[in-house]
Amino acid sequence: MPQTLLAFLAMMVASIAAYNQQMSAIRTQEDRIRSELEMMASAVALEEIEVTAASMSWSALDDLDDTSGTTDFTLDTVSVAFNWEWDVRYVDDDGDPSGTPTDLKEAEVTITHDRWAFDLVVIARTFGL
Repeated sequence: MPQTLLAFLAMMVASIAAYNQQMSAIRTQEDRIRSELEMMASAVALEEIEVTAASMSWSALDDLDDTSGTTDFTLDTVSVAFNWEWDVRYVDDDGDPSGTPTDLKEAEVTITHDRWAFDLVVIARTFGL
């Protein structure tokens, strides 16, 4: 009987050690995937900002406020869909939000992915009159 309990205890310890090692490997893989998605999201955000800067006038930036959509990031045969949302607000010379209209507007794009419940990337750019 003591040998059976000792063998059972040894199996439990080995099982717990294997489980912990497997969970660590899963967490590492999840971190790598998230890192790759953050890099892709950064590329999408920068593209959105640059296209906006090149194609929109200062007064037309207000039309972007509270708009959202989806952009695909394609690499070879893989395509990942990212959600984006714009927030445009007046800012003062220090970059702080202003309650009154100023000559500066800050356009902020937030990139998210359906898999995670947090923002992957938030990039803002200030536009002057």
